[in-house]
Amino acid sequence: MPTANQFEVEVKTLLGSREAAEEFVVKLKLNDSNLKLSGQSNQLNHYFDEAGDTEKLPDAIGGFLSDGDLAAFKEIIDQSKSFALRTRDADGTILLVIKAAKGEGDNQHALERLEGEYETTASDIDTIDKAIQSAGYDFLSKWSRNRIEYSYKGFNVTIDKNAGYGYVAEIEKVVPDSTQAEQARDEILAELKTLEVEELSQERVGRMFEHYNEHWPEYYQTEKTFTVE
Repeated sequence: MPTANQFEVEVKTLLGSREAAEEFVVKLKLNDSNLKLSGQSNQLNHYFDEAGDTEKLPDAIGGFLSDGDLAAFKEIIDQSKSFALRTRDADGTILLVIKAAKGEGDNQHALERLEGEYETTASDIDTIDKAIQSAGYDFLSKWSRNRIEYSYKGFNVTIDKNAGYGYVAEIEKVVPDSTQAEQARDEILAELKTLEVEELSQERVGRMFEHYNEHWPEYYQTEKTFTVE
């Protein structure tokens, strides 16, 4: 995952079941003898709406970030008309994540995004959440997932067991500037063909996301899943 202001190019594929996820890992191993497990975590992810006061936000969260990370965070805000804000508890590490779409697409799911991910000094996720809420932002939804990460042929590959969605894989490449984003996306789509999986369309992702946001208390920190075509 990117840790500074970089462009993240990613494509998702819906695996659904545990069996399909296990088959996907087999394909990764077959296609890359140097496949490496790069991370594994249990996560809580809290998504915020866009109704807060942008000018108050840096002061509200600034005490939890290093000077460099706060400057990088402000840079994304200054460059973006809108952005998606999240907090994350990854096995006790509390992160602040901001994503802003490049070109078409929404901030949550655009294929090319400017992203900042910053480790905070907050003792728990509720502490950083309250700071964000003090700037007028409220929860959009709360998510829980188990994530496994792989280093694969120069890509970052994650397999998430999401409450609500089931198993979803994502192939991602991080590039230093937007001029390389189109080439990175072409490389990812070619790799999907090699792995014999299909891209999860932005339209379907949007429908799934909308359904989850409307019903998230039914799924958060449970094993329940749903299907939206």
